[in-house]
Amino acid sequence: MKTHLLNSSVMPQPGFYHLQQIDANEFAELVRKAHELGHLQHHISVMDRTTLAFVEHLTGIHLEKRHWCHSITYKFEIADGDTFLVMSFKYRIIPHHRRSDGPRLDDFEFFKGSYAEA
Repeated sequence: MKTHLLNSSVMPQPGFYHLQQIDANEFAELVRKAHELGHLQHHISVMDRTTLAFVEHLTGIHLEKRHWCHSITYKFEIADGDTFLVMSFKYRIIPHHRRSDGPRLDDFEFFKGSYAEA
């Protein structure tokens, strides 16, 4: 069983998904717990440096940089019983409208979820 760390909610295959909004503290604790158990698999690209940096700051866990974003062969797969944790921006960022001080924690929203096969 894996806990997938994502920067957006996705439904990559048919099945039943349950998603619940949580706060930053619960998110950080769940990430740490999954990491300690060896269940954490993150899918945050090196291209999304902001989210990756925020996750590392919140949890104190150094996450391996993922470079697969340059490949067209990457496919996210989830198995029956897997869980997922999501940290995503509340809005879409338009490049020329980015704040000069960068995003803040309250620019993100947090979710936990689970997947079951159909």
